[in-house]
Amino acid sequence: MLSIIKREIRASIPGWSGKTLTYIDDVDVEPQNLATEVTRKSVGWLNDRDFVVREGETMVSPDFVRYDHRRLVAQPPVGPKDWVAGLFAWEQITGEWPTYELREILAVRGDRTCACRWVMHFGEFEAEYVVVNASDRAGERFATIRFYDPEDTNEALAELDRLHAEIEAGDL
Repeated sequence: MLSIIKREIRASIPGWSGKTLTYIDDVDVEPQNLATEVTRKSVGWLNDRDFVVREGETMVSPDFVRYDHRRLVAQPPVGPKDWVAGLFAWEQITGEWPTYELREILAVRGDRTCACRWVMHFGEFEAEYVVVNASDRAGERFATIRFYDPEDTNEALAELDRLHAEIEAGDL
């Protein structure tokens, strides 16, 4: 994946004191932080139905909240137990356990937040969505997950910025 990384330099040229120059580098690396690491681990967790049955709530922090902003699926915010129960709803609806694919890391902010494009597969059907999430402070589990429709990527990225600001302010 080609990522664009914005770099800022404090200029030490006379007359430029305190001003910032910005330039863009094209770097062939995928952004990563604690949230992307939890996201990558979660692919294995979610695709292992037995793990979800035994230890599903260990994927999320005790004060975890899932928000769903998708138009057709939108559900009220839920905590750990209801989020894990919701994973089994797809199996009840379709008769099979879905598989999950992390398609792309869209952006990261700070150490604990990222936006990703996911696809959920069951049978011939697939559902794509954008997820904004934050890891807990240790980078072990999700602190929050926020779902968006794929065409609402701009809204998801704005939410990523808000979530990062919450973390920086110590509110999450």
